Amino acid sequence: MSDTGFIQAICENASRFPEQPAVLHKGQAVTYAALIAGAKEIAYAISATQVGGRKVIVINLPNSIRLVECLLGCLIARVSFALAMSEAAALAVGNAFPNALLINERISVEQQEHGIFRLPGANSELMPVTSPYNAADRVSEVEPVVIFNTSGTSGAQKRVAHTYGALNLLSLELSQKLHYDHSDRSLVCMSMLLPFCLTSQILPALFSGSTLVVKDCYDANDVLHSITHEGITRINLHGRSYIELAALCNERMENQLRSCIAGGELCPPSINRAFGKRFGLNVIQSMGMSETLAHSLNTNEDPRKIGSAGLPLCGATIRIEDADGCTMPHGEVGEIAIETPLFMQSLSGLDSDSAGRRFLTGDMGYVDDDGYLWFVGRKSSRNNVRLLLEVRRLSDELFGIDGVADAFVQSNHQSELVAFICIKPGHSKESVSNEIVKLVGNRRLAINYLAALPKLPTGKVDTGRLSQMANHSC
Repeated sequence: MSDTGFIQAICENASRFPEQPAVLHKGQAVTYAALIAGAKEIAYAISATQVGGRKVIVINLPNSIRLVECLLGCLIARVSFALAMSEAAALAVGNAFPNALLINERISVEQQEHGIFRLPGANSELMPVTSPYNAADRVSEVEPVVIFNTSGTSGAQKRVAHTYGALNLLSLELSQKLHYDHSDRSLVCMSMLLPFCLTSQILPALFSGSTLVVKDCYDANDVLHSITHEGITRINLHGRSYIELAALCNERMENQLRSCIAGGELCPPSINRAFGKRFGLNVIQSMGMSETLAHSLNTNEDPRKIGSAGLPLCGATIRIEDADGCTMPHGEVGEIAIETPLFMQSLSGLDSDSAGRRFLTGDMGYVDDDGYLWFVGRKSSRNNVRLLLEVRRLSDELFGIDGVADAFVQSNHQSELVAFICIKPGHSKESVSNEIVKLVGNRRLAINYLAALPKLPTGKVDTGRLSQMANHSC
């Protein structure tokens, strides 16, 4: 398959499964035949626009059938496109590119005038993003790329770009390793503009000809309803989302699930075990970054490896390095270094042609004798290995307390442990505190009770905010 063969495979689903529902959203359905026809209309509209220099499309749309058509339209048109979750993010991306075209929901003029281009059949439009152009910020001209304007757990904004070839390789390998087929129904309840959602969920599902059941946003009760009443076979969620699902479902639930994947954040091992009892299968751990896309996956073929981030994906090499950059033996904790063909292309501050180069992730972990990757925590100048392991161990143990709905353990600048606890309805702070005291014994632990952990717009825990709170509580 060529570097863009996945686009051809998705388009061929219009003839292979013409009446198969491709996307379901708010009671509306579009077949593969109609989806590909709509995407080709958008591709034609994009190709017909007269833009000087490199053509870059910026997409800022909520989850919808139209968004799926726009994503496929850009792929079919073989243009570079950027995914922005807000108008501010769209303008930030537009700073780097001359004459970038924005797709959003604004209703525009009927004709093509003033540089604004209506897309066929919808209240979406193509319009120039008028902002200063910095020639130093240009993406490599080698092949089309997808630009993600996103943030990590700290909330700091970053822009990275990946080639169509990287998306092709990842969607193909995930489809094969997770055994997708056209009978699958994949639940989409996070923004499709997120790297994790687009690359690890949307594209593998469309590649295999399966159905996307699209929601506007994540809601745990709605997810449970979809699992029990909409025949969902695949879910991809942030790791901590499984905490809510396990808490809401106290008994074994009948379902048709074939895979449940944790991305963005790992699912705590104790929650994975509880989820397995209730839903009949363990959460598949994946690990990656915006810069590397998904670089490891645990398909749960070995029950002894539950809690591991799994084996390398797509030809990646994973090494554990010490502070001097030397490779550490199996079982020893150090910084996770990745070499992968899925690497980002050049943007401001990034090396061009970075595919295959060593990348230090800022994550700490170890690789066991079987090659499985185990995540320990984020690297910090004040963290030592002993403290990171203690944070990880205590975080998992806290979920074993019946009254704990959610928990997060953070070390402060004095290397003291601080726990943030959310209590389940019907349980008292006193009873939970007594159980925590029994658990920690002589270990020193400051406890903060919160109604809910602070989250970033992506759904990840806001570790920057919790770090500030941990330092303030000492």
